[in-house]
Amino acid sequence: MLYEDLEAIYDKIKLEFYRRISEKLKDREGSLSATEMFSLEIIHTLVRPTIGEFAEFAGISLPGATYKVTSLIEKGYIKRVQSQTDKREYHLEFTDKYYGYAALDRDYLKKVTEKMNEVLTEQQLKELTEIISIVQSNMP
Repeated sequence: MLYEDLEAIYDKIKLEFYRRISEKLKDREGSLSATEMFSLEIIHTLVRPTIGEFAEFAGISLPGATYKVTSLIEKGYIKRVQSQTDKREYHLEFTDKYYGYAALDRDYLKKVTEKMNEVLTEQQLKELTEIISIVQSNMP
């Protein structure tokens, strides 16, 4: 039962994500390709990676990663910021344009959270929060 419930939750989140990607990929100035959107998701999850860290995680060559990053910089979604500790190193950070764009993706999770606040008791919310924290911290 646990596996099936987690799979259903995961599938719903994925489907909502894919639906939003499809909406965003409509032709318009500065729109992102599916590959660029997935690249942004990876960069977001890695939190300020270097291009090398992004390339390694994505399983692509450094030149391939550089090409993707350059495109995202040119479109105004990310920027390269020099490390304060190692001046040879640059980290990828997001621009305000990205945060406006990404807010649309986070709306679904906000709706789910609001619904949980409506249907669960305060004690159930506390327990759910604790359980989710345990699950998240033990995920490989």
